[in-house]
Amino acid sequence: MIQILPVTDLRTNITHYLEQLEENPIVVTKRGRPCAVLLDYVQYQRLMERLENLRVRKEAQEKTPHHTKHKAAIRLLDEWMADESGYDETVWPIVKQDLEENRLSDRRAFVD
Repeated sequence: MIQILPVTDLRTNITHYLEQLEENPIVVTKRGRPCAVLLDYVQYQRLMERLENLRVRKEAQEKTPHHTKHKAAIRLLDEWMADESGYDETVWPIVKQDLEENRLSDRRAFVD
């Protein structure tokens, strides 16, 4: 549980509160408003690592063109559409029905 602590209390008993940081962060207030957060250094390092990982992941996603993300699915659909075995005539109605039943919007995906 996060502890909320006025800055005046922190000044008078800082050693005591620093020892408690291993358990929970402390929100420090000044005139009743939050002004700082005291956090155990190990927790801080973990938080910074996680933030960096998220930043790197976001940059990678932004650099990847939208169509590249779905390249494998597009390739499979292209192969399927090029197949002249008649398989698509059997499978397509099933796939189409499933897509219609599980869509997220009220708008129909296919017009018959």
